[in-house]
Amino acid sequence: MSTQQNDRELPFLLSVTETARLLGLSHRMAQKLIYKKEIRSIRLGARRMVPRSEVERLATLPETR
Repeated sequence: MSTQQNDRELPFLLSVTETARLLGLSHRMAQKLIYKKEIRSIRLGARRMVPRSEVERLATLPETR
């Protein structure tokens, strides 16, 4: 799947559930990382949203040993 195709399919802001699914995390772990500010997020009304760029940043981090 090309980057252009991904750009059309994913919204700019993702819910915590969508973020967890894309990163292969449990919903609770995603919430915990957001709370600890390891995943940046914003609040829109009553919803916590994660920028797509933040998910992409986390998905491309190099492995550490």
